[in-house]
Amino acid sequence: MTRPVPALVLLAAVLAAASCGYNLGPPRSAELRSIAVPIFRNDTREREIEYPLTLSVVTELKARGWNVTSSAGADVVLEGRITGVSQDVTAEDPSDLAEAGTVKMSVEVVLRTRSGREISRTKFSETGEFAAARGQSRDTAGLAALRELASAVARSLETLRF
Repeated sequence: MTRPVPALVLLAAVLAAASCGYNLGPPRSAELRSIAVPIFRNDTREREIEYPLTLSVVTELKARGWNVTSSAGADVVLEGRITGVSQDVTAEDPSDLAEAGTVKMSVEVVLRTRSGREISRTKFSETGEFAAARGQSRDTAGLAALRELASAVARSLETLRF
């Protein structure tokens, strides 16, 4: 069962803007000081999920010391593509409404030099859980998966050697 998640989009934008980050210092390679992050491409039926995901990735990168800038001025470009969003319902109420389950999101990211040479290509998947009894919904599970994906993408750049 797939449905648009406009509430998730709004909630992610608000949380990303208000989130606290941490700074682990500059990127691994001294010659890399800036990064561009174009809006992720969305290959799923989930409408507008690419905007809060891109914003969350940018927020995570800034928290880790990256200077996020336009493609023209960046040392590297991080291109992202949302490849999957799925829901698994594990419990339903008598009206067939989801009471518990998971939302899984998958992305592929490619890091390129300014000239377009591919540095790395990585796939990530994260899952968020929800339970209506705890006041959670599919949207909160999707948001959790989105935030974990953003963190995983940013964290992966810390371990790369260029």
